[in-house]
Amino acid sequence: MEMGTDEKNIKRVEAKINELGYEVGEIHGTTRTVIGIKGDVSELNEDTFIPLPGVEEVIRISKPYKLASLEYKTLLNGGTPVYTRVSVDGIEIGGDKLVIMAGPCAIETKQQIMDAAKSIDRIFQEQEHIARPILRGGADKPRSSPYSFQGLGEEGLEYLAEAGERYKMPTVTEVVSTEKVELVSKYVKILQVGARNMDNFELLKSIGQSGKPVLLKRGMAATVDDLLQSAEYILDNGNSNVILCLRGTKSFDSGKNGPYRNNPDAAYAVALRKLTPLPTGFDPSHSTGARYAVKGVAIGAVSMGADFLLVEAHPNPEKALCDGSQSLHMEELRELVNAANDFRGLYNHHFNGKD
Repeated sequence: MEMGTDEKNIKRVEAKINELGYEVGEIHGTTRTVIGIKGDVSELNEDTFIPLPGVEEVIRISKPYKLASLEYKTLLNGGTPVYTRVSVDGIEIGGDKLVIMAGPCAIETKQQIMDAAKSIDRIFQEQEHIARPILRGGADKPRSSPYSFQGLGEEGLEYLAEAGERYKMPTVTEVVSTEKVELVSKYVKILQVGARNMDNFELLKSIGQSGKPVLLKRGMAATVDDLLQSAEYILDNGNSNVILCLRGTKSFDSGKNGPYRNNPDAAYAVALRKLTPLPTGFDPSHSTGARYAVKGVAIGAVSMGADFLLVEAHPNPEKALCDGSQSLHMEELRELVNAANDFRGLYNHHFNGKD
């Protein structure tokens, strides 16, 4: 809209949008008022709005997603890119500091998650300048084989919540179905959507309505556009606290004889920085499936702008019931944390203009 246009002209445009069968999207006013139109506007003619009083220009967003689009957010902010920062118990994801989410793939016993939380807390107590960690652990584990360990369910959620409270760490775990959104929301701070559920649109809508921060993982065969359109479902249902997680994609080398479980996709952190305002992180554990590779690819991801790392670490990986071969020993996690934070500082200095 034109600078200084009055409220009557804004309401007239809103009425026209509704008359044509569309919804009024986000309305923002810093240097000028911008009115978004929600829905499939591919057939909508710009000339419909240009004659209306107060309209300065009509801009068609080129992406199939809007709320997850940096292009759209930049337009709303008067031409200045603005990136989302998601705050969880005072920990800012997408800010200057790298955030580490660490813990076992699956919660096996109360003692196991307590031992993991204690070790993770000790690592971060050693350095005051880094962000507090977030404790991860799977209570429900969707597995390829029905005979594999599937998690402890609500019992595991109770253990995770207790460990997080004792060591003052926010918690994250996966929600595997719409029926469990309310239950899991009672126990954890961040709801995770796993790679297998990225296209579960009913689950995405339900999580969007929960209002809880959401960690959305890229599907194993999903394009970046697929990932951002899935994020759009959550955003469109009123939840702006969305963070994206790269976790590797299927490749020719995947499987028993391949060097990696998946094809590490850390380089997409660079592309996503240009496409979306949402914080983006990387899972070096699932993307490789190999303990020896976790530190190297994690540092690479941080060097390319990853805002957080989702790392599997276990008190005794050799005895883990789930993904032990890709889980770090706690001493290895300490080495990763120290190195990754050094590289975050280099990234801020050279690419973000921050010291």
